[in-house]
Amino acid sequence: MLFSSKLNIMIAQGGRLGRVSKVLFAWVLVLLALGVLVVLYSLAWPLLQTCENSRLRDIEAPGGAWRLVVYEQRCTGTVEWTTHVSVVREYEMLPKKAGNVLVSFGRHGSLVGNTIQEPEIRARWLGPEVIELTYRASDPLQYVASDVGSFRVVHVLAEETQ
Repeated sequence: MLFSSKLNIMIAQGGRLGRVSKVLFAWVLVLLALGVLVVLYSLAWPLLQTCENSRLRDIEAPGGAWRLVVYEQRCTGTVEWTTHVSVVREYEMLPKKAGNVLVSFGRHGSLVGNTIQEPEIRARWLGPEVIELTYRASDPLQYVASDVGSFRVVHVLAEETQ
């Protein structure tokens, strides 16, 4: 009993224990505020990031029910351009999300022409359920799939040109 009354007196007088509890309380408030900011930022990030997709080409699958879409995406706050390849149903619009077959960073020169404006990825159908992707081994890839649903993806490395 004597200890608790001394403790109350120290807290009331702003003694050592009172200062410690104030510091701990301040740290708890700081950590709580940081936690709230992290949650708000993670919720707001998709709204702050805007992306613009540009269709480069569509490649219809044999049979016509599916197609490959090769497109570039430019988003605020990220790498300037990313090249995407997605397999979609023939009636679907241009995807607004990342490619489900391949995502490559930037432009690294064309495999299909003499201009830097074309992407470094060549895509084609080898059959109704087989997709072939050709790209350079040195191209920085963010994502690459070996299969998408019932489709198998074959990867071919192009020769490096100087």
